[in-house]
Amino acid sequence: MQFKCEIDNIRTLKKGMKLTLAVDDEETIDVMQNIYNFMDKPVTVELLVDDKEQIKRLNQITQEQRKKVYAILRDMEGYIGDSVENLKERTKTSFTKATEWDNFSLSDCPKDLASEYIEYLIELCMEMDIPLSDTPRSAYSNT
Repeated sequence: MQFKCEIDNIRTLKKGMKLTLAVDDEETIDVMQNIYNFMDKPVTVELLVDDKEQIKRLNQITQEQRKKVYAILRDMEGYIGDSVENLKERTKTSFTKATEWDNFSLSDCPKDLASEYIEYLIELCMEMDIPLSDTPRSAYSNT
């Protein structure tokens, strides 16, 4: 049986490892009907990587970049008094107007877009004399 899934968790055990898989809703019923017969029985599993999906994920915004964006937005919120969500929307709009980038989501935008957006936010803070809780040098690292 073949089905698409993602690795949800990996735990090292004294004798081997425990691999937890996350299955899409649309495949859950089919997987449960077929795999139920093999509960508590040894099975052989072959893991295949979707190359295109993996490359796409490797080029997406990192968790560190997302954290930096929100840290800068919180610094702006503390100085300006507007909410993080409003600041995020306003700065994303001004960023896309000032660059060649289209509208984007911080959940899955490309890494290079995220880097440019972080740089844009830092420059905006410098222009407005907004103190940053993190130094610009460390804000650029791992972007």
